[in-house]
This record gives sequence, structure tokens and C-alpha cells, in this order.
Amino acid sequence: GCGGGSSSSDSGGGGRFMSATPLGIALVEGLGSVDSALVRPELRSGMEAMVAMVASGEAQKGAVVSQGLRTFRSKLERLKRHLHLLEPHWGELGALSLNTAGEGEDE
Repeated sequence: GCGGGSSSSDSGGGGRFMSATPLGIALVEGLGSVDSALVRPELRSGMEAMVAMVASGEAQKGAVVSQGLRTFRSKLERLKRHLHLLEPHWGELGALSLNTAGEGEDE
């Protein structure tokens, strides 16, 4: 898809595998340097558990949505404050530097 975070292929044996692209690796390393929870499976699995609780009637949808929004809003704010920490991870991907964002747009 767009962004090229990973590619998947058929291994020939009926299974599938994914191999990370340089952009995907840089993104995971950069996000991890700002907040390791962003690249660890616990954040997603925790959200999945909360959604399952809504499905089973053990939790209210509104409460789960509110908690999820609070969690991800705080992660977004932290990421925005520390965005500069991502740039060193681009390495040879310098053409994708955060400093070039917006180039080529009409002014």
C-alpha cells in the first residue's frame, strides 16, 4: 500500500510472510524512540481486549471509546512534542526528511 511500511509475499508453501522495508524499519525505530508503547503489541492487544469486553457486554462502548481516545491523544501529543527524535532514524532515507515536507506545493 501507500507508504511502503512492509511488503508481503507468498512464500510458495501456501504461507505468507512480511519483510520490512527501509521506510518501515525507520518508522518503527523512530516511533519507538519517542514512545516504545507505540511499537509494542501490548497497546493493540489491550485495545482489542477492551473491544471484546464491549462485545460481551462487560464494558460500555462509550467508556471504551473515551479511554481509547485519551490514550491515543496523549500518545499523539507526546509524538508531536518529540517529532525531532524521528529524523535521525531516516538515515539514508534523507530524501524523505521531515524538513522536506510540503516541498513542491503551490505557495
